[in-house]
Amino acid sequence: MAAGENIVTYESMLIGFTDAAARFDAAAAERNPITATNALFETLNWAVALEDRIRKHWAPDGKPLNWKWRKQLGRGVPEIMGGVRFARNRVHHQWSDAMVVNTRTLPYKFPLLVPEWI
Repeated sequence: MAAGENIVTYESMLIGFTDAAARFDAAAAERNPITATNALFETLNWAVALEDRIRKHWAPDGKPLNWKWRKQLGRGVPEIMGGVRFARNRVHHQWSDAMVVNTRTLPYKFPLLVPEWI
């Protein structure tokens, strides 16, 4: 392998992200807080690692965009990625809870309690 060649491709990182996100979806559906928290932690870390790679390497005009990449895409990307990075930093550095289970009551003939992640 040549010096500077990266064996971890963007595609492999994206697969890591999508696999972690799928584990989170499955654990959240099962309402398993430990498994869901672990998968969310990993998913958020992959998301930030992907963004870091985009910032350093996406150079449509020959110069990396750095943080400007978010505005390049528009459509709420700056706000969404700001929130993703904030949540990742909170769970990664402060070990904060990024989500909780909230029980919502649906108005039917009888009260139906529906747990949901928020």
